[in-house]
Amino acid sequence: MPGIRQVTVAVKEWTGLSKQRKVEIQLSEDPIDLAGEGAPVQIQWNMDSTSDQGWQFDLNGIRINGVGARFSDDGRGDNGSGNPNRRYTWTRNTGDGQTYSYLISVTRTGADNVTRTATWDPSIINQQ
Repeated sequence: MPGIRQVTVAVKEWTGLSKQRKVEIQLSEDPIDLAGEGAPVQIQWNMDSTSDQGWQFDLNGIRINGVGARFSDDGRGDNGSGNPNRRYTWTRNTGDGQTYSYLISVTRTGADNVTRTATWDPSIINQQ
């Protein structure tokens, strides 16, 4: 059974001085440093319960660039909130000492039926 690394994702939305809506994605760990974790290790990004209501991972919620078979995409899931899109999981299959950038993509449909998407581009240090 793989080890598990939990990363908390908080999404905050507000209206700025210019009346334009702004979205901020915050992580409990950036970069994610996998040194000493062994392999395989499952990385679970969990939407924090304090995130503004309605935000969830979109279909491709986490995209790790250029990893080949070193990582595998396990997709979205339920983080215990009852919403199947509040957790996104990848499994690190092997370490290689490289640092990989990745993209977090979250979405929500507001009361106005407008779907908003926000992205953030943190990184993973893939040490064994």
